[in-house]
Amino acid sequence: MKRVAVNSHKSQPVDEEARLNFRHESLLQDYLERQKEFVSKKKKLQAARQKRDILLGEIGFLRRRHRHLLKIKSAETEPEVQQQKSDIQPKKFSRKRKSDANEAVLNKPSQVSPEGGG
Repeated sequence: MKRVAVNSHKSQPVDEEARLNFRHESLLQDYLERQKEFVSKKKKLQAARQKRDILLGEIGFLRRRHRHLLKIKSAETEPEVQQQKSDIQPKKFSRKRKSDANEAVLNKPSQVSPEGGG
């Protein structure tokens, strides 16, 4: 019976050691899997941030470009509008001036001629 008792004492540390080794290996495997997941998610997050930064940069560029093009367009249309207005207005003024001048010329000599005639 001593052998059985000695064998039972020897088998317990071996079983406990095997159980601890198995547990250590399973925990290590879980840790490595979690680490891989963490690294892959970190890479995905970094890629998403980089993509977001690129898109924000493009949006900023396009907004500035749009504002610039609007300024150019408004600058081009303003002189045309001013030219159109200036073309229209001088004609009206010149017609009025001519008609006013004609009326003045017609009216003044009639007024002057009676005075000169009298």
